[in-house]
Amino acid sequence: MKVLREAGYEAYGIDLGLDSSPLFWEGESKNYLFLANALSLPFEDDFFDFIISFGVMEHIGEGKSEQERLKERKLYLGEILRVLRFGGVASISFPNGAFPIDFWHGTTRFFRWQFGGSFHLPYRTLMPSVKELESLLDKLMKNRKYSVKVEFLSPLRLFRFEQVKRRTEGPMKFFVYIFFPLVKSFFYAMEKINFLAKSSLNPFLNILIFK
Repeated sequence: MKVLREAGYEAYGIDLGLDSSPLFWEGESKNYLFLANALSLPFEDDFFDFIISFGVMEHIGEGKSEQERLKERKLYLGEILRVLRFGGVASISFPNGAFPIDFWHGTTRFFRWQFGGSFHLPYRTLMPSVKELESLLDKLMKNRKYSVKVEFLSPLRLFRFEQVKRRTEGPMKFFVYIFFPLVKSFFYAMEKINFLAKSSLNPFLNILIFK
């Protein structure tokens, strides 16, 4: 938020505050960072031109039944659309539940070695998927007088951010060093062949929602 505001943008952020450092809320940041739940955003309707929600959706409804989890994720998407102005764009990113490896959560032990990330059967996971996202958006749009356009992007450009790169390369060094050049080439191809970005071959969904 600080970087965006220094660049001249009117930027605001929220956090549940469960793991945040007390320093996060001190000083000037108190004017634009809020303790809030993503299911009930403290902003007026049509407030934002652009919204970023990175690595959030997979934690919505965590530890709850499937019915409750889907209900809360629908609320989460509904709140994003509520505070997004007409003509605005929301960027939502999360691990793809249809991909059999989640590189961002959990650990996997192989003999004496332990690697970051976890393996699972496709769609048999708490991670959201394209199918789930589209189903929830369809339900939200039934009672609305407008529609949204959804665009799926390659995750390639996300790795230009050092924090994303470190989070992936850190626990998965073995995988990254051996396979990443090939994976990076595939991500480049994904930018040209768009349907691959929403397929089960994409480990991390990077989505734009146009209102």
